[in-house]
Amino acid sequence: MKPNKLPLLGRINELVSYDADSGVFTWKVDRGGKAKAGLAAGSLRADGYFALCLDGKSCVAARIAWFVATGSDPDLLDVDHIDGDKCNNRISNLRLASESQNCANRKRRSDNKSGFKGVYAMGKKWAASVTSNKKRVHLGLFETPELAYSAYVSVATVKHAEFARLA
Repeated sequence: MKPNKLPLLGRINELVSYDADSGVFTWKVDRGGKAKAGLAAGSLRADGYFALCLDGKSCVAARIAWFVATGSDPDLLDVDHIDGDKCNNRISNLRLASESQNCANRKRRSDNKSGFKGVYAMGKKWAASVTSNKKRVHLGLFETPELAYSAYVSVATVKHAEFARLA
């Protein structure tokens, strides 16, 4: 899903202040309701991301943080949370990423039955696969989930480099 276009940097700076060390946004002006100058800005969305409503548009806080801290609009790139915590918007925890790189940094799915990222049951064996640039590469069938995971790790660390999240 394409993110909402961010307001101009000057407009963002009129509305909120950003603390790069804590990742917290604070309202600079009263916005009505609970949004009062000096109070924390934003709220947690259903998908786990922190967002701010600026000029009637919901904007993911990480994208605003990147823009404010660097002066560069992330535009069509993703802003990746290095530690995987969608609410940790410290600038030291953010980096620009392609969609594929951002996906490589995802945590193991909660419905994963093998206990290992990139590993799944296939009949009586265990399969491993790595996805990059929307292409899934099957790495083979293995007797144990540990062997399948070893294959996943060896390929994922090369294909995804610093974006490889192995657990």
